[in-house]
Amino acid sequence: MSNCPDSVAISQTIFPAERIRSAAAVGEETIRACGLVAESPEVAIAVEQHRWAWKPSKIRVVLIAESHVYTSPSDLALHIRAAWLRALAPHAPLPFVRLVYCLGYGENWLLNERPEARNSGTPQYWNIFGRVAGTGRQPVKGAGTNLDRLAWKIKTLRQLQQLGVWLLDASLHGIYAPGALRVPPNLTEQLHRVWWRHYGTWLLDSCPDAYTCVIGSGTAKHLRALGVRVDNWIYQPQAQRSVAPELFDRGWNELLARAVRS
Repeated sequence: MSNCPDSVAISQTIFPAERIRSAAAVGEETIRACGLVAESPEVAIAVEQHRWAWKPSKIRVVLIAESHVYTSPSDLALHIRAAWLRALAPHAPLPFVRLVYCLGYGENWLLNERPEARNSGTPQYWNIFGRVAGTGRQPVKGAGTNLDRLAWKIKTLRQLQQLGVWLLDASLHGIYAPGALRVPPNLTEQLHRVWWRHYGTWLLDSCPDAYTCVIGSGTAKHLRALGVRVDNWIYQPQAQRSVAPELFDRGWNELLARAVRS
């Protein structure tokens, strides 16, 4: 189920469905060659529909994360109940995927059914969004209504659009699965290579003047080795447990200055 067909224009740009489907098919073959179960290219299409629904008209800051979270066939069969988005974000896609841009990720009350695997979302990425957008930290569950939290998320996404800030993932396939399981490091690097060769190069070529900041030092290292222009990087949110407080904020001053300057 989708309210964002392949052929429509999103954020004044034609959604590149065939490019995504072709690139995802290469990634699917790569994962299967390692003996693992791969998401179908249709998952990549749905994930990118959510991302492109919030694409700024002029991209000034590109954030790059490692990947979305593995989305199973039963996940993709679910959908956001459109009535809840009609007033605040009628353009948002309805299929459920495990991506921060999907408003149903982490919000079971928005979905037509509860996912089989835990749907905790990624509040740490919402906190990154809120810090960049100037809307603060994500309201925690229980500290207000579900609608208050949804309104904050949509306000944050709209502010990022206005600032020209867009989050990309360096893989069209989920590297993590619910429960913090992840594919082996060598496969992670292969999936980054597939993304860069078949999709990422085209994406970044379309916004050559954008400031590029990677989330995670390891991902930044992988992407630089592939030839990706990385202007800076910030730590993954979970690194806060192991990095000294005075070091954890590295890269943030310049990132915020670029976002505000935009």
